[in-house]
Amino acid sequence: MSKLAILIGSAEYLYEAQLPCCTNDLAALTALIQATSKYDAVRAISNATADQMKAEIRSVLDEVKTVEEIFFYFSGHGFQMAGEFFFCPKDFDAKRPYETSLSNEELHTLFRGVSPQLVVKVIDACNSGTPLIKSADGFLPSPKGGLNHVIQIASCLDSQESLTGDPLSEFTQNFCLAALRKSEGPIYYTDISNTIRDNYISNTNQIPHFTSQGTGRETFTEDARSLQAFRSEYEKTWAQGSSNAASPEGSDETTEVATYEPTLLDLLKAMEDKVAKPERVEQFINLLFDGVIEKLSDNDFADFFEAQVDEHPDFREITARSFIIRILSNESRPDNFVSATIKTKTKKRNWFETPSILALQTDEAVTETWDLELNCSMKRAQMKVSLTPKYTRLKKLVLVLTCAPSLDECYIFEIVTQHARTDWDSFDWEGQEVVRRWYKMQWNDNPSSLVNKISDKLKEAINLHLQQIKEKLAKE
Repeated sequence: MSKLAILIGSAEYLYEAQLPCCTNDLAALTALIQATSKYDAVRAISNATADQMKAEIRSVLDEVKTVEEIFFYFSGHGFQMAGEFFFCPKDFDAKRPYETSLSNEELHTLFRGVSPQLVVKVIDACNSGTPLIKSADGFLPSPKGGLNHVIQIASCLDSQESLTGDPLSEFTQNFCLAALRKSEGPIYYTDISNTIRDNYISNTNQIPHFTSQGTGRETFTEDARSLQAFRSEYEKTWAQGSSNAASPEGSDETTEVATYEPTLLDLLKAMEDKVAKPERVEQFINLLFDGVIEKLSDNDFADFFEAQVDEHPDFREITARSFIIRILSNESRPDNFVSATIKTKTKKRNWFETPSILALQTDEAVTETWDLELNCSMKRAQMKVSLTPKYTRLKKLVLVLTCAPSLDECYIFEIVTQHARTDWDSFDWEGQEVVRRWYKMQWNDNPSSLVNKISDKLKEAINLHLQQIKEKLAKE
């Protein structure tokens, strides 16, 4: 019987935010799977439409009669509706999810056709921790109807977001590292799951979801030594902070280096030239904000949009709020210039007010409170560039650029959203996220390269929107 691996990476989207790291995710996981040498067929599917993605999966399954194991991996946008999870391909449209995506239920139906003894699903997408099978009485964790053994490792709960990264998504990076933890002997899927659980044990913002209907002895590879070549490739290509510099180990020459331990006073004096000071913070932010404004003032979009720039001495733009809190609440900072907290409160449920379906889960209700506050005084903390369309068929685009200060560095958050009309002269206040990135820079750094990166990305989003509208109008 055959063992198949199907891996999907969706980095490019027509109507959703782009996810460039998913290209690297697909390459890394494909290399990892190939390194195990256990699969008879490995099919990598990149940036496919819904029809193309389903056709590719059917093509792989049609080539075999009986299947022992299927390994399925997906990195891209995820969508959840009415308890159903959808894998979002390039042309995903939230208004037509069944037609423009692949539902979890449909994927299982395709797999049942070849009666696999084991299905392993690794999903790196928002909302991916949806239970496997729906029933009339609620959700069943164990699959039925031809899928006797299923292992599902999802990057987050069905109500959470899954963070991207550079060069790999955060969860995909953790999966790779978990697979590489052992250097000899068999690697079980329980080994990988347990390592991932520990890595996220204190992270309440992204909680991986695990479902296993099996024996606990299902192996990722029978011999960890088979991954040695991948280990080297990972360190060279995908590891964060990887370096190709030669190691001094193995050199025949012995070099003695005179060293001394600096005093606390030496360290404090050296750091004083780097830490934030009011004038240094103001100079850095002026270079960043004014640079972006200057770049955007010289554009070709004046015929389509009316540009307006608003600046705030605080964090009042709602579209950036949750993103800033999520990042800063997990960052270790030597100050409290910015308060960013997520407080979780647990209380007993009132069973007379609780739907019966929840009785299957827990007797506790969890609520979260998200707080964000800029505690230090700043003249310019946040800048919003609004591009209001001059024509009714165009949508409004908004760039929100935020500088969150810390003593050692500046946290910079970039959010671009697209807003549809809600009235003749009004637009959806929340909008659809198109770009979401964040950076850390030292206060003595020159932000000119970041200015180019941010302005180029906004121009790219504008051009994409104009091109999409042009294509739609040409068909009408």
